[in-house]
Amino acid sequence: MVTHPSTPATLAAALGLRPLDRLQIADRSELAQMRRTGQPLAAPDDLPFWFIQRVMPCGQLEVATTSGYVTSVSVLDVCDIRREPAAIKVKAMPRSTFLRRLSARCGQPLSSPGPDDYADAYVLRVVLDRWQRVDSCYVQFVDDALNSGAATFSAPLAAGEAARLLSLARQGLFPVSRVSVRRAGFGGSARGLRREATQVDRQVRALFKAALEGDAKAVARLAAAGARP
Repeated sequence: MVTHPSTPATLAAALGLRPLDRLQIADRSELAQMRRTGQPLAAPDDLPFWFIQRVMPCGQLEVATTSGYVTSVSVLDVCDIRREPAAIKVKAMPRSTFLRRLSARCGQPLSSPGPDDYADAYVLRVVLDRWQRVDSCYVQFVDDALNSGAATFSAPLAAGEAARLLSLARQGLFPVSRVSVRRAGFGGSARGLRREATQVDRQVRALFKAALEGDAKAVARLAAAGARP
């Protein structure tokens, strides 16, 4: 079968992925690397879920593990998607504003930034220093014009945002790496998967029970409950 070159990019755009949605990936090279490092999966038969960072111009998906390892994979290797209820946003300084303020300094003391120097941005991943403080936060701005073609940007944050991110980092809502660790490790995000598996197991058991008892109404109701295989 001949595939049009633009198909992956078109498919990636059609999926409507947002930063920090989780993708189950079946990329052979990445899975092999994960096994070589001895990283356990959520369950023996599970494929890991990665955090989406962005859709690259070529149509590849930039993804990250829970510990901040970043790579790119084909959209054709995505098996499943877990959409997050809401993207995590911060007030961050665009690269253009940062460079403008830096060049305007000219040896003079730099004035404190004002509210207009920050814009809404999606959190992609966070790096903590050795004292467990936010060292840097990689973002993608909501207004794409502010991204200036850059892949991602470790942007200065508005006052109070670093403390808020530190509280969220403990909940596994985005990739977190540490300055003291030379190389970020593997590890998929299993948040909520065990609870989902338990719920599906209950639904399937109830479906079989209703079918064996000849309860057609219960079978119809459970069959429409959206249980996953």
